[in-house]
Amino acid sequence: MVAERWVNGSGTARKIRERWVNDGGTARKIKERWVNDGGTARCIYRSEIVNPNLTLVTISSWRSNQDTSAILAVRPDGSVYAYDLSILTSVTPWLIPPGNEASYECMATRISGQTVSGTVGSWLSLGQEQFWSLTTTGVGVRLANIRIDIRLIGTTTILGSFTVSFMVERG
Repeated sequence: MVAERWVNGSGTARKIRERWVNDGGTARKIKERWVNDGGTARCIYRSEIVNPNLTLVTISSWRSNQDTSAILAVRPDGSVYAYDLSILTSVTPWLIPPGNEASYECMATRISGQTVSGTVGSWLSLGQEQFWSLTTTGVGVRLANIRIDIRLIGTTTILGSFTVSFMVERG
């Protein structure tokens, strides 16, 4: 677990959000801090966080005379994109601030409903775009729910999760 650091600012507790050092006259932002814990390297500070407000993404798509798709893309720019067929419907950050996405990986887990297209049950690098989708296959409604877990590569601690609810309908 990454430690938080607080200071007393004129009687008010304030959380430190950024750390800087003077490196030979150049100000540099500290992005990580590691310690040796009995021979094991442990991260005790990271400047970025997985968005705690990202908990649910709902994607729906309806077409009257053609098959349609609801698509989720977790992108290496630190954002989650939701598409109704090919129309972008929402963008939500998964990493705040963006910039270190290649250090993370995600895994999709099926919760309920139809099977989605895309890799489920394996860890995937967030240094490249990852997709999951649900498509109609004729007239009717199809539903699916998956969970996306995010962690640092090489670790087992889940830093954030969100549920994706897909609904597609062909009339």
